Amino acid sequence: MKKFTHSLIGLGLLASAPQLLADVGGSATLTTDYQFRGITQSAENPAAQVSLDYFNDAGFYAGIFGSNVDFYAPADAADNGESIEIDYYLGYASSVNDIDYDVGLIYYTYPGAEASISYAELLLSATYQSFTAFYGYSNDLYASDEAGHYLSGAYEFALPNDFALTLQAGYSFGDAFDSNIDESPTFLDEYVDYSVTLGKSFNGFDVSLSYVDTDMSGDFVIKKDQLANDGRFILSVAKAF
Repeated sequence: MKKFTHSLIGLGLLASAPQLLADVGGSATLTTDYQFRGITQSAENPAAQVSLDYFNDAGFYAGIFGSNVDFYAPADAADNGESIEIDYYLGYASSVNDIDYDVGLIYYTYPGAEASISYAELLLSATYQSFTAFYGYSNDLYASDEAGHYLSGAYEFALPNDFALTLQAGYSFGDAFDSNIDESPTFLDEYVDYSVTLGKSFNGFDVSLSYVDTDMSGDFVIKKDQLANDGRFILSVAKAF
């Protein structure tokens, strides 16, 4: 997600604590499809993404993420005009008893959209050894005035020659998801997404190949006739700086 934390409250905290070491980093990514929780955000077309993060040794961080999008819509809906996504996030990351944890807040925005679908989400994650659990909560998912929850788990296997295989499954649910697709604020029912990702670093570039799918039926479409939730392979190349 897209996106997990690296955030904004850190800016204020860092400014008030100059004795702490601070650093700036980021990444640039090219991907054959920008997917978020199993759903394409780029009409199954390539996306270019960049992130910039500011963090310190106390664990606080802040950041910004940007990507092109071609946002999903039901077949009979008008194009809302989204072409860019810009997200702002802040958080705190640390560890206790061999468990790495991260608490963050992210604000998803879509400049240029005719109807606002910007919303904030609380993000929590915990990692123990090779397993990561994740939870996201918004009280206004896609500006719907309805709550949405997301639970996810991922396990990473170390493979020979520094390859890594990650198995992931997630569940989206809450009042924002409605069994009547015509009345749902998000045009979605509750659903499960899952992925299998093979990754490796080559000469400073992180390369991954993922297979992504959901348990949704094939009647959810994007831009009239394109399926948004069919299983697909996604190739991504990222470079940290």
